[in-house]
Amino acid sequence: MKKVLTAILITTTVALGGAWVTSASGEQIRACVNKSTRATKIVTRNQKCDKSEKLVSWGASGATGATGATGATGAAGATGAAGATGATGATGATGATGATGATGARGSAGAAGATFQAATAVAVTADATLTTDEVLTSRLFVRADGAVASDVYLTTPTAAELIAALTTKRGVTTAVGDTFEIICINNETTTNENFDIANGTGVTFGGATGSNYSETVVNETVARFIFVVTNVTASSEAIVFYRA
Repeated sequence: MKKVLTAILITTTVALGGAWVTSASGEQIRACVNKSTRATKIVTRNQKCDKSEKLVSWGASGATGATGATGATGAAGATGAAGATGATGATGATGATGATGATGARGSAGAAGATFQAATAVAVTADATLTTDEVLTSRLFVRADGAVASDVYLTTPTAAELIAALTTKRGVTTAVGDTFEIICINNETTTNENFDIANGTGVTFGGATGSNYSETVVNETVARFIFVVTNVTASSEAIVFYRA
């Protein structure tokens, strides 16, 4: 019983004395164990055991334990504040030209142009200056047999008046080369009972001389006159007409 107490006392003394010293490498613990009493004391690498003792050593660290179970997922963190708006990016390069679109459907047919079948006859009974509406809309001038016992002179509107009225009537600005026409019918049976087309300002006759080409429509004949715009400059408007 005394030996056991002595061993315990020695062991306790060693432990309390701070002899739990590992080797310099920190990998093993060294101890001297009394062969008779089994009393144990921790020694350093440089200390030696007595002849009555036996050196023992063991690893300072145990084997790696098994991996622990995964912990529960933590609660989601609060949403962070919105970041500041970034600077405007540079303008991108111009895209390639798109393919040509398909041809559109054909538009509906326009209204039929005016014809002499739709012309309104103006009776020739005396000298008169024609209106633009008579020249551009009525377009047909008829002298009845016995309506008047003398030559009759019909004076055209001015070139400026005709050009302005033509633009309004068609809805398109009148240009040089535009044309319009009138037809004159003299049904008088008496010889030399004629009617003539006289020129308004800026309007000139461009035909040849002679009864078949003149401005005079003799009895029992029909004449067709074509008017051609030759100048549309303001204050210099001009129209030339021909007998067809």
